[in-house]
Amino acid sequence: MALDGLAADRVIAVVRAPAVPDAAALCAALAEGGIRWVEFTSTTPDVTTHLRRAVVTAADWAEVTRRAAEFTAAIAAAR
Repeated sequence: MALDGLAADRVIAVVRAPAVPDAAALCAALAEGGIRWVEFTSTTPDVTTHLRRAVVTAADWAEVTRRAAEFTAAIAAAR
């Protein structure tokens, strides 16, 4: 469950900025740094646009990750 993950991580980035050039890239950079939870405040201009872009990018990465896991499992099964 999502709340279990948040409770385990105990860290959430709160983004409140006058502009966010690339929300997806920001989320990716935070994830690379180990921060898996991000909140964009409603005071951020065009917040819904940023959220849509971040969600689409996350979904794309989830699909890539899922396919990589399937590929790895197929290789292991073939050995």
